[in-house]
Amino acid sequence: MTFPFPFCPPSAAFSVLSLPGLNRWHDPSDAATITESGGDVSDMADKSGNGYTASQATSTRRPSLGTINSLQTLVHDGVDEFLHSVAGMTDFQGIDKPHTLFVVCEPSSLAAAINMVAFNSSSTANPYHACLITLTSTWQSARRDTAGTSDSQDAGLATLAPHIVTQVFTGTTITVRVDG
Repeated sequence: MTFPFPFCPPSAAFSVLSLPGLNRWHDPSDAATITESGGDVSDMADKSGNGYTASQATSTRRPSLGTINSLQTLVHDGVDEFLHSVAGMTDFQGIDKPHTLFVVCEPSSLAAAINMVAFNSSSTANPYHACLITLTSTWQSARRDTAGTSDSQDAGLATLAPHIVTQVFTGTTITVRVDG
């Protein structure tokens, strides 16, 4: 049996806060971190202690609350609902800014491309990093550096089921894994 975190033996309790270099942690299952009105989420506090709250000021672009396996989640319409956290984004932007991203999601439709997480203000900006489902229903991790050089990696077809998507960028190579 292998464990994804060698610094966390099986007998020790795991805490996300123990991850070295943790930049932000948004957890919609923690109701204390959510600001909502009528089921629409305007803010989700950062549990890392860095204060990078994800928010949406435009009421028509706010995700709603839902559940997966009895845990509170965010539900996005797949068109224009999102939360964003501008503070601290320079930690991810640049040619060689290594990072690891974990996204727990359950797509409700594969009819359109879905950006689950994007680091920058738009998909045409440089630099840009994204973890997404493409128009052809493929899991993909994509990046473009400050010079506009792009690369991406696909990780098979997306399905309408709960998944853990992991994106790792080493500073030179991008990798995406689904459920593993």
